[in-house]
Amino acid sequence: GFDWTTPEPILVKLREEIAECEAAMAANDRAAITDEIGDLLFTLANLARRLDVDAEAAARAANRKFERRFRAMERSASERGLAMGEMSLEELEALWVEAKRETG
Repeated sequence: GFDWTTPEPILVKLREEIAECEAAMAANDRAAITDEIGDLLFTLANLARRLDVDAEAAARAANRKFERRFRAMERSASERGLAMGEMSLEELEALWVEAKRETG
């Protein structure tokens, strides 16, 4: 009986865990950061379970989507004669937004 029955309280818990992770980061406490990241992953897995989503399949799909978008960024940079390693974060973000539009 120690379980969430709807997604909403899981989202509340997720926000709580994010705040705890931010506090650990502010304290630069590596052990606490590791602990809080674990709590975040556990809470996200519970959210996925409650929503009947395969968390591992969702993570694999997100990785494939990231790779697709990153490859699009590389193509765009190359076509423009730009080296991504020399671009500013703002320029890279612009390429990312463009890649999202192109790849969905």
